[in-house]
Amino acid sequence: MTISENIYKGKTVLLLGSGGLRTGQAGEFDYSGSQAIKALKEEEICIPCSQGQCDIGGNKSTDEDLSAGIALIKKWEGLRLSVYLCPAGIPTVGYGATKTLDGKSWIVGQKITKQMAEDLLKVQIEKVYLPKLRKIPTWKEMNNNQKSAILSFAYNLGEGFYGAKGFSTITKCLKEKDFASVPKALMLYCKANGEVLRGLYNRRQEEGQLWSKAV
Repeated sequence: MTISENIYKGKTVLLLGSGGLRTGQAGEFDYSGSQAIKALKEEEICIPCSQGQCDIGGNKSTDEDLSAGIALIKKWEGLRLSVYLCPAGIPTVGYGATKTLDGKSWIVGQKITKQMAEDLLKVQIEKVYLPKLRKIPTWKEMNNNQKSAILSFAYNLGEGFYGAKGFSTITKCLKEKDFASVPKALMLYCKANGEVLRGLYNRRQEEGQLWSKAV
């Protein structure tokens, strides 16, 4: 069973055309597109954009480039276009999406397209993960690679990890701006049932390397 574009109904609107105007752009007929985008964003309606000209949900920090973190998420989550049960028994699809765009649970057997998987990932990051991560006191002091590393970590272990039980070490490093210790702290979170999982170990290593990589 294939899920059609109606999963976006009430949540996402696809605008056809050349897109809205950017600052410094000249145009005549695209003004209406710009106004439409503005109005839809004010209503918190998602506008998927294949050319990367718009921000899903309206990015509050326009200087953030989290592409490195998104690449890590895609690499380690993998892409599945048919809904499956994850190890925890939760219906999952795309790049680890457990909910549809309107917050409903998936049903095993449903299918989506690659573009829908991309949209789900972007919306989840903007609507679920970034609002929580931006509340970390030192978030604004991190560079884009550091933010990307934390985004990948949070996508794997939960957007509310900061300050949560079991995450005291990484929380302390971020809170006290002990950035040099973050890569080592990340390596503490690669176990399941007391056993180190090779996949998680490798993912934490890559996140640590990204954190330490100069921008």
